[in-house]
Amino acid sequence: MKKLLIIALLATATLAQAQSFRLLVDSRTSGNGRILKIDAQTGAVLDANFIVESAGGPFNFQTTKGVTKVGNEIWITDQLADSIFRFDLNGQYLSTITTPLDNVRGLNKVGNEVWVTNDGSGNGGTVDTIYRYSFSGTNLGSFTTAGTSPFDVLQVGSNVFVSDFNTHDIYRYNQAGALLGTFVNSPGGAGSAHSFQQLATDGSNIYAAAFSASGARGIYKYDSSGFLNAYYATGGSRGVAILGNGQIATTISGQLWTINQTTFAQTLILDEQSSGASFQYISEDVFEAVPEPATMTILGLATLVALRKKRK
Repeated sequence: MKKLLIIALLATATLAQAQSFRLLVDSRTSGNGRILKIDAQTGAVLDANFIVESAGGPFNFQTTKGVTKVGNEIWITDQLADSIFRFDLNGQYLSTITTPLDNVRGLNKVGNEVWVTNDGSGNGGTVDTIYRYSFSGTNLGSFTTAGTSPFDVLQVGSNVFVSDFNTHDIYRYNQAGALLGTFVNSPGGAGSAHSFQQLATDGSNIYAAAFSASGARGIYKYDSSGFLNAYYATGGSRGVAILGNGQIATTISGQLWTINQTTFAQTLILDEQSSGASFQYISEDVFEAVPEPATMTILGLATLVALRKKRK
């Protein structure tokens, strides 16, 4: 009995130490695409091969871009496959959403829907469009964006923000899809934000990744009114997320970096450029680690032991 209690305590400690994580998209050349797990607190890599494309497998990654948690599923957009790939929380493939998608980029949950940025006219799709889906994958309709190349969508409170690659602006909508105005109006030239991609939030501020070398590349931090609070120069950011330790995580080509918001110091977390990695977006969602079945069994036994001891 004592041995069982000791084992149960060890299992409980293991469970308590289970790390929450975010997902990182790697859209390297077709046949090698994958999804990584990174620590939600620090950005350290927890699993470099959480979801991996395999030759002849049930799904074919081409240029994966965005990732989000939808109920008990993971949805991943693919620009060239013109698809949303659906997986369970263990990384097992479920199904694919295709039409009317073409040249899809970022996606995120908005209320009880999933909004997907789309900029192609193939497969029955339309350019400059946000497609709306139910959590079960049903197409709920669409609306045309104010910009000409939507790249990501992010809900913060009652506002929904959409970044645009071509106009270099960020637009603000309500949850019905009605345009409320331009949140950030960037000239897009030298010394200014150019070609926005992913958006992120710390709950009050909006962070935008600016990609193109035609402007000032890096991470832009805006307050709730659209005022620029800080600018962090990088080598051309695609993805951005705010970690649990308050630092910024950003993707640059085949590298993952963190940025200290106070000191502006940048730390290289992962460098796979030489192997062809092309890191894209980082999930806004934080996933909680799911205990292994064996751990759950031991915890169940521990509960039974505790109940029996109480009855004595």
